[in-house]
Amino acid sequence: MMIASFLRRLVRHRGASISITTTFGMTMLIGSAAFAVDLGSLYLDRRKLQGIADAAAMAAAGRPGEEQTAAQRIIAANCDCGIRIAALTPGTYTADPARQAEQRFAGGGAAPNAVRITLTRERPLFFGSF
Repeated sequence: MMIASFLRRLVRHRGASISITTTFGMTMLIGSAAFAVDLGSLYLDRRKLQGIADAAAMAAAGRPGEEQTAAQRIIAANCDCGIRIAALTPGTYTADPARQAEQRFAGGGAAPNAVRITLTRERPLFFGSF
């Protein structure tokens, strides 16, 4: 009975409504900002990883038989931040505009002239861990 009357008075009382609204609004604003920072960080990291993968693939393609070593050397020169080679496939690239871009590379071959490389990295989030 006492709790019910307290809740009725609390609902009718309008004195602190702006404080409650501001608190909820700020919570949503801070949460949205944290999400935007984490998402932006992931996209930036993805672009950086793509650049390193491109450089490593070009270096590996120029060193037949030593692809893994050449790629690791480029990765170490660019960033000492836990990047691992997930897959490295020597093959041949055919610059044929009639083919789809995904079909221009073929793994293996007698005289490989290209390398497909996939890099991975563990990336902690700034605010997502909270």
